[in-house]
Amino acid sequence: MRRFVSIVLAVLSASGLSGCGSLFYAQIEEPDLCKTVSVDFPAAPAVGTSAQGVAVDLDLRSDLAPFNRSDTTTQLQLKYVEFFAGTGIADFGFVDAAKITLQSTSGGSCNLADLVNYQRDPSSSPQATLTFTGPDAVDLMPCLNAGSASLRTDFSGRLPTTSWSMQAKACLSGTARIHYLGGK
Repeated sequence: MRRFVSIVLAVLSASGLSGCGSLFYAQIEEPDLCKTVSVDFPAAPAVGTSAQGVAVDLDLRSDLAPFNRSDTTTQLQLKYVEFFAGTGIADFGFVDAAKITLQSTSGGSCNLADLVNYQRDPSSSPQATLTFTGPDAVDLMPCLNAGSASLRTDFSGRLPTTSWSMQAKACLSGTARIHYLGGK
């Protein structure tokens, strides 16, 4: 037992003197933080291409408050955004392009343009579900800590000339690491 305590003390001292960071930490991972909304769209003009958009509001400040500490490192990534055809449409064959951005809705300085850019492959068959995968390297935490934000998707193409609806599901994944014994 005495030898164990000596080893633990030696390791703790070495890590503190070497500046290697935290030796002890707790890590929490959340693979799916999702929000789903229903969206209704008006009819588009009968000629040419047009654009319409949908926004999913994300106000997670109260949920993120416990992780907004100096001894905690937190990251949130956009995992995916999925759209499901609803009334008035059978599939998303009319979507030629789409763009997903994250913008502040509370006056903060967050604006992550071009999280996802989609260009339909003309040879692909139309699907009743569209799924866009988010980028791995973009941390959304600074934007969401700054206040509420909106995950916006803009569609363009020969949109339906009758009213239509869909379900939109946005999923984030997150990791929080709480450091002990003064490191980061």
